Amino acid sequence: MATKPKLNDMSIDPSSLKGKKEPEVASSVGLKNKPMTQETKDPSKRPSHHKGHGKQKATVCVKSGESIQRVSRKEAAKLVDTGWAYCSRSEWRKSL
Repeated sequence: MATKPKLNDMSIDPSSLKGKKEPEVASSVGLKNKPMTQETKDPSKRPSHHKGHGKQKATVCVKSGESIQRVSRKEAAKLVDTGWAYCSRSEWRKSL
């Protein structure tokens, strides 16, 4: 394959063509003393990070061997320390 020769047309002024322009360079001294123009958002308008979480129930189910009880969370924590184990609520329903 033969390559096409490049045309060197000098009748066009290259500065009149659209293309990449060199970025303007700002002085580094002026950037440090420049005041902030962006306003900060009001904290009450931010989305809450608490959304999407389910609510905890006040009671939980615990079991020891065959006995299954539904008790408050404080009481359940004490029972778990003494050898009881947490169980699912569906397991508690079946035992009724």
